[in-house]
Amino acid sequence: MRGIVFDLPHVLTGASDVLQRAGVTDRCELVAGSFFETVPPGADAYILKSIIHDWDDAASLAILRCCRAAVPSGGRLLLVEHVLKPVNEPDPARFSDLNMLVMLGGRERTEEEYQRLFQAADFRLERIIPTHSPFTVIEATPV
Repeated sequence: MRGIVFDLPHVLTGASDVLQRAGVTDRCELVAGSFFETVPPGADAYILKSIIHDWDDAASLAILRCCRAAVPSGGRLLLVEHVLKPVNEPDPARFSDLNMLVMLGGRERTEEEYQRLFQAADFRLERIIPTHSPFTVIEATPV
């Protein structure tokens, strides 16, 4: 397995040391850039953890569209995010939702809201995979 760590140049400055300590420098490449402009093309899977919740719908859609331009047919997009439960159910992610709104202008989203974002970016929501953590894996494929 090979991977690409894609982030802004100033974020990547400390990544080499982390990858070296983990013993994966021979199979991991660092690529600088902005997901608002382009994403490295052709990978089998793209994983974005705690990214989409930082942004409002317009910016999130821009990110997803850049990902869609890079994801090949048969590829996967995996978001690792909170998925809000229905309004009547207790949900600790509501505190994160409030924090995202106040601090960044972003938001946590429901399954239906992710579905709408994916459709607008030419992805299909395939499944939502619960984990043993507060996060959920949201899997999408190109349309």
